[in-house]
Amino acid sequence: MPRSIPGPESPLLTASVLVVNQKAKLFERRAEYAVFDENGHRVGAVHEVDRSLRRKATGGSSNGTYRFNVVDAEGRVVLALRRPKKVLKSTMTVTGANGVTGQIVQRNVGVFKGVRFALVSAGEDLGLIVPDDRREWDFAVNDNLGHEIARITKTWAGWA
Repeated sequence: MPRSIPGPESPLLTASVLVVNQKAKLFERRAEYAVFDENGHRVGAVHEVDRSLRRKATGGSSNGTYRFNVVDAEGRVVLALRRPKKVLKSTMTVTGANGVTGQIVQRNVGVFKGVRFALVSAGEDLGLIVPDDRREWDFAVNDNLGHEIARITKTWAGWA
């Protein structure tokens, strides 16, 4: 993993609002997203790891795995994300600053109700990511008791 992983004091883990922005590109070597706080200050980024344009054109890496690093403003890795090749349901492994690994596990294929993802650590369900409707642009993040603790909202700014 590049550079050392900072502790939980990172604004990426403590900010009440994070805005993730991906610049629209026709051809991109790897996906990159800028992360800003609610005041518009850049606090980090998300970088796709080990993905060349050639690999994307031929259908991915040799084993179909996607890897992303969430880095702070200094480029230190805060979270490492890994999603192996999927058939119907996907699972993303999340490794945090303290080395603890959790997973975001797709629970259904989303034909009638929309895709739902469980937040899992040490085999225990900690919460659920649930779409607001079948369009699946906006999601509620609920704790294991069903209380909303966060929101994921997608906007289409810049596409007009």
